[in-house]
Amino acid sequence: MGVTFLLASARFVGNIARLSLGPLLPLLSLELGFPTESKPALLSAYSSGYILTQIAGGFFADRYGAPFVLAFTSGASAFVLLALASAPGEWGVTWWIRLYAALGLLAGPLFPASSVAVKEGVEPERRAGAAAVVDAAASAGTCVATLAPAVAAATFGWRGVFIMTAVAALFVTIGSIRLGNAPRQKQFKTKSSRRLSVTSTENGASAESPYKILFSIP
Repeated sequence: MGVTFLLASARFVGNIARLSLGPLLPLLSLELGFPTESKPALLSAYSSGYILTQIAGGFFADRYGAPFVLAFTSGASAFVLLALASAPGEWGVTWWIRLYAALGLLAGPLFPASSVAVKEGVEPERRAGAAAVVDAAASAGTCVATLAPAVAAATFGWRGVFIMTAVAALFVTIGSIRLGNAPRQKQFKTKSSRRLSVTSTENGASAESPYKILFSIP
């Protein structure tokens, strides 16, 4: 349950970080003076970075473990969000495009790493349910990000939205560090394999395969 909750939180926060720019863009344009022709590039910067690191994220999760990738991804994303929150107006839209592209690059490994974490940290008979919860959390983050940032910005300002998202990402980072290395799949046995093992033991656990015995009959 702890692994599932952590992964669900990571995907939930990740989708908010990714999609909160849209509701906040009118406030940002008004305060920072973003030109209209630069908005498409700004809105697509995250996805441009995200698509480049998804495959690499799966490779690193297999090689170094999902908790390490989750911790690095969430922690580095938190620092980028804090940089956005403290960005001075003189930086201009070019720096915002660069930072959002960097945020996408860092968030790309999140999805493949969460898939690896489900495989390594959840019992086989519970993996489908865990994966469904994680995906549902990502969808919930998408729904929340369409409205909550604008509502929160009315009270805390757009900088406050980025700071709160960064703090949430840091909590995910701490949870990922505490998770450590998830147990490998080979340590788990499905119910069917356990039943098969028990049946084999009860029947004498013959070393000869039934297929081998069948085809060895003259």
